Amino acid sequence: MRKRVFVATLCLVALVSCSPQLVLNKSAQFSVLNVQLQISDEVPQAVASTLQTHFNDFVDEFNGGQHKFKIAVAESDSAALTIRFLATRLVTQNQQAAGVLVSALGFALPLLMIGSGADFFLTFWYFPTVQSPIELYLSPEINDSATNPLPQIFSSPGFLRSEERQIQKHGVHFQRFLKYTFNVLENSYGRR
Repeated sequence: MRKRVFVATLCLVALVSCSPQLVLNKSAQFSVLNVQLQISDEVPQAVASTLQTHFNDFVDEFNGGQHKFKIAVAESDSAALTIRFLATRLVTQNQQAAGVLVSALGFALPLLMIGSGADFFLTFWYFPTVQSPIELYLSPEINDSATNPLPQIFSSPGFLRSEERQIQKHGVHFQRFLKYTFNVLENSYGRR
């Protein structure tokens, strides 16, 4: 059992370390990084408003701490980093119902298998998520990433939540995503 857990963990680490990331080139020199948040019309207005609020809160929090550079909210022509939200798909009532049904069946299956004397058991579940395809674009002057723009699917939990709670959670997860992204950028800025 421990061997399987070790192999699974090793595979996960290999997968994460192979995914492309934003990397600043070694010659990049700046004290302020101009960042722009672009939200397309495909994103519902309530989600766009929440994302903008959490973005502004993150900028204030980041600039209030000790970092190698500060962040400034920029216009498109002066942005060194652009975060584009292309769309957002909230979890629908049908997906909520499917999640409950599939998960109930998946959690009941082991009980049936154990009751029938099976030597092993199987379980499964379906927890739908709120998803937003995004692109992270670094200006060519400071970019050292293999992929530019860097496409990603940003997601947050949406299962058994009202639309309002889904939007709130998506904003909170966006702020965590920003912390991670700027930590990666700051670490690549410091490698000289």
